[in-house]
Amino acid sequence: MGPLKATALAEPQEHSTSKRNTDQNIRVASGETTTEEARAHANQQQRLEQAHNEPTIHTMFRHGQSPHLFIIDGLQPPSQAAERHLGKASLKPIHLGKDIPALQSKYWDTSGEMDVDIDGHDFDFVPEKNIGKPNVEGLVDGPLWHNGRFRVRKNNPSEFVLEVNVGDNDAQNNDLHARIRVKGDKARIYGRVKNRDLPEEGILAAVRGKGTSDEPFEIAFKDQEGKAHSIRWRKED
Repeated sequence: MGPLKATALAEPQEHSTSKRNTDQNIRVASGETTTEEARAHANQQQRLEQAHNEPTIHTMFRHGQSPHLFIIDGLQPPSQAAERHLGKASLKPIHLGKDIPALQSKYWDTSGEMDVDIDGHDFDFVPEKNIGKPNVEGLVDGPLWHNGRFRVRKNNPSEFVLEVNVGDNDAQNNDLHARIRVKGDKARIYGRVKNRDLPEEGILAAVRGKGTSDEPFEIAFKDQEGKAHSIRWRKED
């Protein structure tokens, strides 16, 4: 009978599993990673990079499926139907009540007739074009054949410019052919009065009154020859 040979017995399955777990723990402890852990690490890195590139928004204010901000508890994101409706919304302006008219000068009412006295003579300034608008214009109806035209050239709270020609000649300008510019409570008058030229730089005069029947607006000035003139105006009653 020959010498006995020693035969190594296979380790139990449970011991083998324990050994693999031990080997895996050893690999993790030593810096090695499994495929699953590598994938998790990559996903985490990707999320960090995405968060770095996006605007800084705290996660408590971000909905998981829709990039809207939610600050009030219980507020839900808009539905897809609502978002489609908003996407197709018209860009027309929203009207809240009546439209706000363009701001105009306090020195002229563009919506109706104005009662104007020139050197004591009564004239009615009757709008014909652009009624109610800043650049209103129309005819001047005066005594007898002294008629003419008027045009508002500038009309805003800081500046008012009126051009007017009145007379009984064919050109309707031998009584007054002037450009009146008002800024604040000062007026400057350019042109001709009673066929007399005013200085090229105009004549500066104060604007008095409130534009009422009792206190109409008034400009009083003297021409180059020292003759006094006045223009008073208010809204026609």
